[in-house]
Amino acid sequence: MTRISPSKISCYNTCPLQYSYRYEKKLISIKWDALILWTRYHELVRQYHIDWNEHRNKIGKEYELLWCYIKNPVKGTILDTEKNIIFIVELPNGEQVEVNIILDRIDEDKFIDYKTSSVDYKEEDCKTIQSLLYVYWGWVTLGKIYPFVFSVVNKKKIAQKKYVPQTMKPVVYTEEELKEVPAILQEFLESVADGKFIATPSSRCFGCDFWPQGLNYCKEYKKWIYKK
Repeated sequence: MTRISPSKISCYNTCPLQYSYRYEKKLISIKWDALILWTRYHELVRQYHIDWNEHRNKIGKEYELLWCYIKNPVKGTILDTEKNIIFIVELPNGEQVEVNIILDRIDEDKFIDYKTSSVDYKEEDCKTIQSLLYVYWGWVTLGKIYPFVFSVVNKKKIAQKKYVPQTMKPVVYTEEELKEVPAILQEFLESVADGKFIATPSSRCFGCDFWPQGLNYCKEYKKWIYKK
């Protein structure tokens, strides 16, 4: 059975060629410092809420992010953290796919995802395939439409004394939006099956996991950069 994830769909939506490099050709990608920092930060926030006494004396760049979070933590009754979930979705064409998600935090009344970013989030940044699939799982499995909250730390602002991380307005999906999920997944799989992995060049290219080597073979990127 085919297994997909929010990161796969998000990667394809950002740039089909990058998706091809990562998931089809399985090329070796660059491990950016931002990704390493993001991973460590997630673990620290989990430890802060669950077993902080064992970890409070550690030091590192990620702790600067954590201290910012501690100023304005997302409050709630925590049921689970870093929950790895695989569930099955039946598509409109009758096929079934496995969807793999990792929920940073499940509270009694909401789902939470921790983000590190170089820019402040806007409200429109919160309705993503990630939040949609997470809420969809809660709806079909737990029978409830949970609000989804992003907690965002801006790495460029953590040195500011008065800086407080963003706790974004909860995203609340309607049943009509959630019912569209199987069709969205089917459309994604059909696009991948077409094998037309055409690049979508943008300023994000400079943060691509395959930059600069991959861009040497990216004709669309070359066309785009010469127009700049």
